[in-house]
Amino acid sequence: FVLLPCHEGGTVTGVLTVSRGLSASGAINYRDAEIFRDAHVFSLCNMAVKEGYRRRGIATSMLRSAEAHVLKTCSDERSSIVMVLSCEKYNEDAQRLYEEVGYRLDDAWEDPRWLESIERGAVDVSRRVLMFKQLQR
Repeated sequence: FVLLPCHEGGTVTGVLTVSRGLSASGAINYRDAEIFRDAHVFSLCNMAVKEGYRRRGIATSMLRSAEAHVLKTCSDERSSIVMVLSCEKYNEDAQRLYEEVGYRLDDAWEDPRWLESIERGAVDVSRRVLMFKQLQR
């Protein structure tokens, strides 16, 4: 688990956490795990940029820092590294940001928390999408 804060003039302007594995993205029981087979998998979670500091490249900078940190952490060059995240399905700005830095939407993934909510007869959970990126060494 790594916390990557972003500072500007003594103010914390953004934060991003990274954890090892799929659990942070809600994909722990992901049915199409082939993309993760024999890979080091890291989840990006809880990214936020303080209002008033958005659209200045802070989120992009934090994502690139997280990827650099993960690449430095994994010394096994025989295995691939996959970064994974989930975000709200209707947050098109976030999805566009992730796509701009190389993340791809995984259409096969079904949000388990949302599905459980539907089964209970209540839609009290925002539907999420899964995105991933295979890092290049």
